[in-house]
Order: sequence, then structure tokens, then C-alpha cells
Amino acid sequence: MLLHRTESVCPSCRRDVDAAVVREYGSVYMVKSCPEHGEFRVKIANKAWYYQGLHDFYNRLMPADFDRRRRCRSYAFFVTSRCNLNCPICFTDANATRHVEEMPLTRVATLLEQVQGQGKLIRLSGGEPTLHPDLPRIVEMVERSGNASGVFTNGLVLQEMGLLHELRRRGLRWVVMWVDSLTREEVNLVVRGRPLLEPKRVALQNIRCSRIPFLLYHVKVKGVNDEDTGDLWRYALDNDFVRAVWFKGYAHLGKKQLSRDNEYVMDELVEELARVTGAFTLEDIYCYQKLCHIASAVTQTPSCYYGQNIVVPRRPGRRLELARLAGLLDEFERRHDTGLDVAMRFLLPRLTVSLARHAPILLLQSLRKRLTVPGAFFDPTAALPGHMLMIISSFYDAHNYDRLQMMRQCSNGAFHLGPGNNIPLCEQSVRCFG
Repeated sequence: MLLHRTESVCPSCRRDVDAAVVREYGSVYMVKSCPEHGEFRVKIANKAWYYQGLHDFYNRLMPADFDRRRRCRSYAFFVTSRCNLNCPICFTDANATRHVEEMPLTRVATLLEQVQGQGKLIRLSGGEPTLHPDLPRIVEMVERSGNASGVFTNGLVLQEMGLLHELRRRGLRWVVMWVDSLTREEVNLVVRGRPLLEPKRVALQNIRCSRIPFLLYHVKVKGVNDEDTGDLWRYALDNDFVRAVWFKGYAHLGKKQLSRDNEYVMDELVEELARVTGAFTLEDIYCYQKLCHIASAVTQTPSCYYGQNIVVPRRPGRRLELARLAGLLDEFERRHDTGLDVAMRFLLPRLTVSLARHAPILLLQSLRKRLTVPGAFFDPTAALPGHMLMIISSFYDAHNYDRLQMMRQCSNGAFHLGPGNNIPLCEQSVRCFG
């Protein structure tokens, strides 16, 4: 059964090709053919109802002429391609090629002029951004431009407190550091190429002492660090300096020293995290993503299928019951035919009562923040007292790349390519690193 037609690329030569997204035997596949390299058939969802339900709901709510380029909320800013690691799974292929030169301050200033006072989230990345000699100054420039800065790091430089203190003084809003395992050095050897348990331990302690809001980032690689996810989840629950935890599925990009067999499709990743954490079910996240899509429609901001999130209670054993909202959301969708305003007047009072009954009342505050704070999806400070923001995401890559959907859903631009261009990060990944 054909779900929709789209544009994609050949995974071998990056030639633009037509593609069909089809439903077969309860799953979803992308089928495309290259004149030179033949046909490709890629699974993009295990459960068709999950993928199709979220895509159809989003596309129904957003205007037919909606263009995400008008409302990009956050940017990845690659300030250097240098790195002090040489990770076998690096999606940007850092050190091997110079996709991004070390960014001079004059160029930073020119780029920031294009988003002056817009309150965007600018995520400083690389390579390893802490190797940029002017990183504190870049943070200060971002903050003075009326935007918010965060740093994505491997944490090696953060074994010394000096840089953290300086970044905080200059206005840094949050730090994101990836941790693949808390106890098993063999995991680091496979995915990062060297032992890292002790450097990570020291960096985590320093981040705690710095009091900069922290997001724990975990790349989940099927067959490699499956048993480490539960340890990291418990660590996040037990340590309140962790404001959010981000589980990203391994993507076969960049250096590609692992296999596509190590990837998760999106709903498979959600189900695995539901099993490990016990904090929600696949149906709970399905309903919460629909609530987020409603927030996207009200604010006219994009929301991507490959970037999902949920607010979860820190209290062990406390489970959300958002699946109970399914009937209410179905009725909202029916009433939406007469207009978004009509549907919202029906939904809001009933949603308030339902969330108070079936989920922590602070979820209302979380949704309010999504309605009022641009880019809250990527902001660890969006986590609420007694709760934690969980982000679950993956990438479009050259195999599953659905250009037409991405251009309606992506809220995430590549800042170093020019914020005015609003080139999606996944677009750059497919074209440069795919």
C-alpha cells in the first residue's frame, strides 16, 4: 500500500531519485531506484500505525503551504572540525576531512547578525568545540546577540574546571556530553576507539560542580551497548544535576565503521527505551507526540518524526498513562475539520482534566513551555522540578532520506552554512556525511 511519494537520494552516489513510502505486512519501507546502483528497500518503521499515525496527524494539522524554513527554532553550529578523539562512529567524520574550518570570530559575528534578538538555540558543536581557542568568546557573542548557547562535547577538556567556569561566566546555558557506558570500557573501545571511563567520570563531576544545566547524551548502538542504557537511565534519575537525557539511535553516517545492523528504526528505539525505563509505553509516547504536534500547529513551528520527546517523573516506578488520551485526540482530529480554533476550544479544558488525572500535572507546564519558548525541544532547562526531559532521536540518512517530509518537519538548521539559508542539519548530513 502506497503511503506517499517523495524525493530521496541514492545511498551510493547521492544522485537525486524519486522514492515511494509503502506499507507492507504491518511495517513501513522506503523503495527507490538508482539508474546506476539499482533498487534500495529500507525499513523505516516496524509498526506502520505508529509512523503513519504521527505523519498523517502532523500533515493534517499543518497548512499545505507550510515551509519550515520560516520557523527554524534551533541551529547546530560546527565551530571546528578538529577533535581530540577519532571515534569509529563519528557522523561528521571529524579529523578525517575538513567539512568545517575553524570558525573565525569575524565569521561568527557575521552569522549572528542574521538572527539578532531572535531567541534561537545555537548548539556549538564540531569536531570538538572545546578545542576552539575562542569558545568562551563565541558563547558571549551568542548570548549578546539575543540567542541562547549550548555546547556539545566529549568532555575530555572538561576534566579541568577552568573552561567550565569561564563558559558559565560568559553566559553558557547548558552542556551536552555523550556517555556510552558508565562501567564497561569495552563499549568505549568499540564506538570511540579508546578507554574513556575515567575521563568521563571526572568530567561528570566537574559539570555537577559547575551548576551549568546538563543534558546526558547516549548514542544507543544495537548489539554493542544495549545493557548500558538501564545504568545510564538510573544514573540520570538519581542525579538531579542531569536535567535531561537524550537517547540517539546510531546512524550509519560519517566514518561508518559499524553496520546498518547496529541501527534502530524510530519506533523500535522508543519501544526499547520503554522496556528499559518502565516509565511509559509506545502508546504513551504516540499520544504525547500528537500533543506536541498540536503545539506545533498552534505556534506554526516544525516538529520532526525523528526527534521525539517526553517529560517523565524522576520517581522510580511512576509510569505515565498518556495512552488514555487516545480517544480525546481522535475527537480533536475529527473536529479539526471545522478549524483549529474550534478543535482547540474543545480540547483544552478536557485535556487539562485528563492530564491531571492520568499524568503528572507538570506535563501541562511542559506543554505550555513548548507553546511559549522557541526551541524548548533542545533545551535541558525545559525540564521541570521533580521531572526530567527525555529526548529520543535519530537521523535522516542517505537510506531513509525523505526530503518532502523533512522540509515540512525540520526545526533544526546548520548555522555555519548560513542561518538565512536554513539548511536542515539532516540535509547536510545526507549530502556531506551520508
